[in-house]
Amino acid sequence: MASKRWGFIQCMSSETAAACATQLGWLTNNSSPKDEIVDAVVEFGRWQLISTVLLTIAIFIHMINAGADAVMRPDGWWCKQPDFLKNWTKVQWITYSHSSDACLGICSRRAWDTQLLADGYFRGCSVYNISYEELANIQYSDRPLIRITDTIPCPYGMDYSHNTGQNLAEKFEKGCSNGNITSNLWQSSSALGKILGYIILGKMSDIFGRKIIFFISCGLTPLWAIIVALSKHYILFCVANFLYGFFDGGFCVCLILLMEISTTKTRSRLLAVGCCSFALGIGLTATISYLFLSYDMMLVCTNSIFFLMFIFIYLIPESPSWLFCSLKLNKLEYYIKHGAKMNKKTLPDDFKIIYIEIQDDRYKLPKHKPDLWNIISEPEIAYEIIGITYFIILYGTIFGSTTYEILATATKSHLANSLLAMSVVIGVLCGQICLLLMGHRKILQISIVLVLISSIMLTIDLHDFKPLSTGPTITLLLINIATVSLSYSVLLNYNTRTVPTLLRGTIFGIWKALWTIISLLSLNLKDIYNRELPDTVFDSYCFEWKNKQKRWAIAEKETSLSIRKSKATD
Repeated sequence: MASKRWGFIQCMSSETAAACATQLGWLTNNSSPKDEIVDAVVEFGRWQLISTVLLTIAIFIHMINAGADAVMRPDGWWCKQPDFLKNWTKVQWITYSHSSDACLGICSRRAWDTQLLADGYFRGCSVYNISYEELANIQYSDRPLIRITDTIPCPYGMDYSHNTGQNLAEKFEKGCSNGNITSNLWQSSSALGKILGYIILGKMSDIFGRKIIFFISCGLTPLWAIIVALSKHYILFCVANFLYGFFDGGFCVCLILLMEISTTKTRSRLLAVGCCSFALGIGLTATISYLFLSYDMMLVCTNSIFFLMFIFIYLIPESPSWLFCSLKLNKLEYYIKHGAKMNKKTLPDDFKIIYIEIQDDRYKLPKHKPDLWNIISEPEIAYEIIGITYFIILYGTIFGSTTYEILATATKSHLANSLLAMSVVIGVLCGQICLLLMGHRKILQISIVLVLISSIMLTIDLHDFKPLSTGPTITLLLINIATVSLSYSVLLNYNTRTVPTLLRGTIFGIWKALWTIISLLSLNLKDIYNRELPDTVFDSYCFEWKNKQKRWAIAEKETSLSIRKSKATD
């Protein structure tokens, strides 16, 4: 050829490659390619639709797994009620015999009667050192006042909450054996695995391809889920839970693969379907978990669906963009022919794909795979990535702290999780519908304003920094969750479109990991540092390390004051 050109070329025996390229419109004189190979050859059809259905199913199950970590909060435990006090209710027994130190986090002593059996924050391992046998024939209303502070280990054994089904503390008999560390490992082992999985497997998808990472996750995620369910040893459970979360993080490639197999005109629509599946996975987690009496059974049943993906291993394609940028043209040609056949697009018998580059360095593939540092030399892309990263961190902080506030305000954990899920679904669905009507930029700008307005309204409502269990406060909290979900879903749909292909998995994995880290810290760090995290939107913007007085401390002071007055009277 007289001059070098860049692009995908269809070669026929009767025509030269250059003439063929000009005829198909993939190349214009002295310019870069006008259309992508999927648009020009494969077009849109059953090939993309079938792949979209399979990938959205994987996204749905992946989000159920992510939601299950939040729903499966470690249930509480307390000293068993003796048989001779069966005329007392369980709440009366715990309120009388256990000290307030057993009520952690959002649990309020004043609200023990409403929160104790609904939430898993009560961890009582000792009772006041008195003779409870003397209470055998006494009604709760006639109980004597406890005037001592000494406690003893549970004299009648342990009891566990089963309101959400299986209690993992009972399974491993770890309730009073270093309970705080135990509960933190329950909540964070799979989440920490996901964080590393997003980053490492996202990076590996840039090196080895999207499809292989997807099927590695499809094979190993349910395998480790089964090991989690069958593990009888606590250490094995934590390790298996971590690896289960790690390989579950590999499903971050689903949205990238959806983006890269679609045509230019249908990309936002297919990603909108994926984002809606993302929201439904979160939204239905509370309902699905309510149907199962065992967390282990839920893990096995939901994740076993991934094994069925291997039936469709030849239908789910590798990313054409990744194959081209990796110069794997033979495989690219195979998938293009396969896609064209499924879409009933006729191709010549001697169809061939070759790579031809022009002298302009802007349109040449790099000789070496790019890394994150190469983005710094491209200010436009760098600014965009920094902006999206900033919004993800901000939205994750608001989402986590607002979620914490709803869990603190609602008296039943299942109700709280259902309200949260409903808000997320509404926000994401509205975001995707508006995105298709307005475009990414306009709806993102509108969503930022909505988040700001809802945050200001919530800050005004919570100006005294005291949680209110009123309808307006709950409504504002849910609106805040919905607006944040709307904005985040727009970022999910926009994805890594302008990022170099061989860095998309890495950057999207980092974004997913950041969201998980920030949400996890905002919701659960209080258990590690024995303090409450910011539970208002104002605190989310002004994040500081500061010790905050426990919410029920005032109530405890009032109780102790009344005891002193009683002593003085006596």
